[in-house]
Amino acid sequence: MLHVSKIAPPAIPKGDSLYHILIGNNTSVPSDKPILIDIEAPYKSLTHGQLKKQILVAAAGLKRVFDVQRLDVVAICSPNHIDYVSIVHAIMCIGAIAAPLHYTSVVEDIAYDAKTVQAKYMITHADVIDKALLAAEEAGIDKSNIVVFGDVDVQGIRAVNDTLLKGDQEAEPLTFTAEQMQNDPAMLYFTSGTTGRKKAVIRTQNNLLYSSFKLNVNPSTVVVSYLDFNHSTSLVGILLMAPYYGFTSYLLNHYSFRGLCAAIEKYKPQFIACAPYVVSSLMKDSIAKEYDISSLTMVGCSGALLKQGVILEAQKQLGIVVLNIYGLTEVLGLFTTTPEISVGLGGIGVLNSSFTAKIVDEDGQDVAVGQVGELLIKGPTLTPGYYRNSECIIDQEGFFHTGDLFRCNENGVFFFCDRLKDLMKYYGTQIFPGEIEGVFLKHPKVADCAVVGVYQPDVAAEFPRAYVILVDGEPSTQELINELQAFSDSQLPEKKRVYAGIVIVESLPRTSSGKIQRRLLRESANSIQVLA
Repeated sequence: MLHVSKIAPPAIPKGDSLYHILIGNNTSVPSDKPILIDIEAPYKSLTHGQLKKQILVAAAGLKRVFDVQRLDVVAICSPNHIDYVSIVHAIMCIGAIAAPLHYTSVVEDIAYDAKTVQAKYMITHADVIDKALLAAEEAGIDKSNIVVFGDVDVQGIRAVNDTLLKGDQEAEPLTFTAEQMQNDPAMLYFTSGTTGRKKAVIRTQNNLLYSSFKLNVNPSTVVVSYLDFNHSTSLVGILLMAPYYGFTSYLLNHYSFRGLCAAIEKYKPQFIACAPYVVSSLMKDSIAKEYDISSLTMVGCSGALLKQGVILEAQKQLGIVVLNIYGLTEVLGLFTTTPEISVGLGGIGVLNSSFTAKIVDEDGQDVAVGQVGELLIKGPTLTPGYYRNSECIIDQEGFFHTGDLFRCNENGVFFFCDRLKDLMKYYGTQIFPGEIEGVFLKHPKVADCAVVGVYQPDVAAEFPRAYVILVDGEPSTQELINELQAFSDSQLPEKKRVYAGIVIVESLPRTSSGKIQRRLLRESANSIQVLA
């Protein structure tokens, strides 16, 4: 069955570049409206007018300092910084390609990613300059082609403020043909690498434009943002939507849960985007109780998805509506949702405008309404492919195979079931990790949980094992493990119980976007023998 969006396409302004449409020719946002404010240094802020000027100054700097040419790749290896947004737009507005790297990765992985995209230049940050320089050297990027955010030289690397942002000279933004906006790379965003080596996903200007236009965005909205700019949620929300719609974003550049709670109390945002474990912490962590977080009315949960039980509990305890935001690096904003869908039904949403989807079984055949299968998707934000990688990711009908299991009801509401690769098979029974995790997260002493299958070769079956993080201050004891085992057994069918045991851990391996790296848990699982 073909699922087609029933939402009318948005009226996207005409223009010959992403910069002109979102920022340069945007007269709806007052020039003195604050767009970006640095929480750690509130005197650092950018109004809409200042952001517009800084983009053009940085664009001129890229040409003057580095002689950056069209389609050159400029890598950014840095935590969030208030000047990050203007630098990214400056790169694109001179026709070059911005490549935000996962700066939390090890040196070898950063170097691999920089080599993958053949980066010629790098912009980094004092916090990560040691490994950035090592990675740049391995990737063949000359030190003279590296600058560091801020106004102070670090280890002989010139400061951005004294190079790219020096002076008042403004560049003339390039204009692009319709074909260039449709096909040429403007940004390269890396996949999370949860199943192997990261790949550089091509984002064209048209991809980015279509993901920028949403319904009912209120310019008076205040948000606190801590998700890294190399994460797709921040790409859409902060780099694209904030300048276009003119809402104010407070940037928390170094995340801690206490820092986030303090920022919510001080700046009173109505909305934050966060990883699932943050929602759990807002409900259960004692730190949250020290702060007034009552301004929050809505949370967008990305990176992974929360079960309906947790969403209902968040609304009951905190009065917060949690919206699950499903997306892939390869395709942005494919669903739109409402509180009724997320809270009331536990769904992901309905197809966004101009999107088409199918749900298919293992043989590629359409499944019936309400049945589970792999989601196939096509639409205006779908990447044309991976950069310098010929892997075919789009089938002959133009559909991208997501690798995620979904079902869709008769009203066109889509429900996420789990990752196809995370599916466990226990004596013929298919088990979704999220189903078991949702049960554990109902327990008041559990802060977070990840479930993986432990393969037992003697019976050729996978036994579920739960890795559990306890709430702050809760001691790990065998008595508590027994309590959790009994609690989960009471709510799970016999075939879906955690027969490979429960392991209490202090942290779970995650990507920078908050996704649990189940591959790493599976790789280590067989080295730990646990009796249920």
